[in-house]
This record gives sequence, structure tokens and C-alpha cells, in this order.
Amino acid sequence: MTMPCAVSAVPLDHVMFYGGFAMEKLFDFFEGAGFFLTPLSQHSHGSVNRLAMLEGQYIELIGFMPGTPPSVRPEIQAMPLGLNGLAVSDRPDHLRAQRGGFSRPMALERPIDTPAAHGIARFTITHAQQPARDARAFLCRHHTPELLWVKEWMQHRNTAASIIEVGLPTAEPERFAAIMDTVFDVAPQSQPHGWISGGSTMRIVPENDQAHLAVQVRDLDAALRSVREAGLPYALAGDALQIALPDEYASNLVLQASR
Repeated sequence: MTMPCAVSAVPLDHVMFYGGFAMEKLFDFFEGAGFFLTPLSQHSHGSVNRLAMLEGQYIELIGFMPGTPPSVRPEIQAMPLGLNGLAVSDRPDHLRAQRGGFSRPMALERPIDTPAAHGIARFTITHAQQPARDARAFLCRHHTPELLWVKEWMQHRNTAASIIEVGLPTAEPERFAAIMDTVFDVAPQSQPHGWISGGSTMRIVPENDQAHLAVQVRDLDAALRSVREAGLPYALAGDALQIALPDEYASNLVLQASR
């Protein structure tokens, strides 16, 4: 039986995979799965990332350079490896951050210097005041979206287009559900089962389950070729290609054919 979900008009912005201090294995996995990743870039607050840009959304692979002190972005360093969070669009017409329950907004920027885009990407993130210890959900407002959603960066060998579903495990499901209700701007649910925004569904899964991300692809055969060429272990079930990340990331990726 399908459990009910709260429906939100606020769009999902991006999801995050945390790679710790050794990012190359995470980069290799996503490139092997057929994603084009943006060049490595460093935030003004010390974290580094690469992105897989999708239609109005993206996947962020975030971590730190070796030797980064624990005082740098401790809210990220405290998180488990793998898929552990999501960001929700914080557009100017949304006033949730002014209603209480949020920390002071944090302004971030990072340089972009490529043939496809050049400039300083600027954005603001706003966290809940009492976040869950093992899962993140926060507001993100982009001030320079033209430096992110670049056509050349959205051409993936696996033909990835958009995020279908995000499943996040947590030891604090009630607290995390309250945060999700707030960032998605919906009424609190007595029995939270999920949140739907556009074509994306977000769910809290049991603490001992693995996190999962399902991404829609336009051509499943192209995705399958990418995975086979990279030698990644996979399982094909109907119109879904299931790929497990390396064990330390405790996460699964599903490439789902368009319907």
C-alpha cells in the first residue's frame, strides 16, 4: 500500500553525497555511472564540491581537502558518508526563514573558471536551529543560477534528467520530519511518510536502511552502457538500473527509465 505524502509547491533544489576527506572514489563512481561532473571547486567556507547538474536540480558531491581542520563547516564533517541530505529552494517569495525555527542565513560563494562559465557563484543557505544529527534538510537560495545550470554541464552519458525519489535514513525521524515539514512549507503530519514536490518524492527510511537516490534517465540503454564500461556492479529490474555505491557510503543509486 502506498503511504500518503504531503504535497508541497516548494521545489527540491539539490541532494548531497558526503565524501569526507577522500573524494576521488565518490567522483569515480558517479562518472562511471555516466554523470558529467563540474570541475572541483572550493567554497568560501572551506568545503569542496563537484556537481551533476540536472533539470532544475543537481546532485552535489561535497567534502574536504585532506588536512582541513575540524572547525571548518562542522555541520558537514559530523555527517555520515554518502547520501545524507537535501536542500529546498528558498526563493524570494518564500518567507519561511522569517517565521522562526531557523538559524542565521550563511552566505557562500565559490569561483567558477571554465570555458562554459566564468564568475563567482553566490548563494545563501539557512539551516534549522535544531537539526538532526545524521541527516540534513535546509533552504538554499541561488543568486547566480546562470553559473550553475549550464547547458554543456547537463549532457550526461547516462541521459540523466531529474530526481525521482530521495530516501534518507535517520536515528531521529520525528525531529527530521519536523524539519522537512518546515522547509517544504507544509502542515505538520501526525504520521509523516513523505513529501512530494513536482516530480520528486522525499522519504524518511528506517535508520538501518541504506539511503537511496532515484534519477530519471531518458535512455536506459545508454545508462546501462556507461555502467558496464565502468565495470560497476549493477542489477537490472524492469526499467530500473540499481547500482550500489562503495560500502562506506551506505547508499544506493537507481537510474530509472522515463515513463
